[in-house]
Amino acid sequence: MVSDGFDGGLAEARQELQELADAAARLDREPPEGHGKAADGRVRVTAAGGRISAVDLDPRAMRLPSTDLAAAIMEATNAALDDLAAKYPAMAYPTVDLATLDAQLGEVQQQGLMQLRRYTQSISDAVRRIG
Repeated sequence: MVSDGFDGGLAEARQELQELADAAARLDREPPEGHGKAADGRVRVTAAGGRISAVDLDPRAMRLPSTDLAAAIMEATNAALDDLAAKYPAMAYPTVDLATLDAQLGEVQQQGLMQLRRYTQSISDAVRRIG
């Protein structure tokens, strides 16, 4: 039946969109974080949402030569980003194939238009019979 295909396609597309919205809401409530340390813990970096959200330097870190401090910040930053990626791999997030979703919605739209034409034709036929 056409309406079953219409309902099924629409329900599937809506389910995929709902899963994506739920995942986005979870990430808004609990943004994932990664942590990294260097220079014996004197340099600490936090990464959240794919960006660096905090850099904490122990006062003793300021005694390091500038090149060593820069290397420690880079090491801690990379460790934080690696930690974030390990905790929250991209495949853990629900993914939506936008091309497939677009095709599904296009198909649903076509089915809806066909169904509307049938209803319109049925109403026109009924009016002609009555008149």
